[in-house]
Amino acid sequence: MMLPIIGGRVTAVRTPSDDLEVDIEFHPDKVKGERCEERYVLSLSTKTAVVRCERDGVEREVPTSQLAELERLLAQQVVNRAEATQDGSLTLEFSGGLRVSVAPAEDFEAWELTSHKGIVALASAGGGLATWS
Repeated sequence: MMLPIIGGRVTAVRTPSDDLEVDIEFHPDKVKGERCEERYVLSLSTKTAVVRCERDGVEREVPTSQLAELERLLAQQVVNRAEATQDGSLTLEFSGGLRVSVAPAEDFEAWELTSHKGIVALASAGGGLATWS
């Protein structure tokens, strides 16, 4: 499933509580045939030990505890592709060539995408993808 954040720019990386959130601001872009001017928040569970980051064919794992490193990698990046698979895996590709992957988790929701309207999609505990429209 393609997620409705294509064209969104990362505007902040912060830890408001127990989660790591990546705030993505959207500029007027065509998304699913509609004008999209929403802000979405992608919350990664702090239990998600690592985020896989790949650039120029070099892959590395960045622990979610390394907030400064995630901020540096994601600052002002624009989403070119955002896909969630039925097993709950998440892949984001950015304009700067960065690719970020988050695997589903057995005991908790590894990630959740929300808008001002509520939850859009999440990786279910134990695997799987839950979506709302």
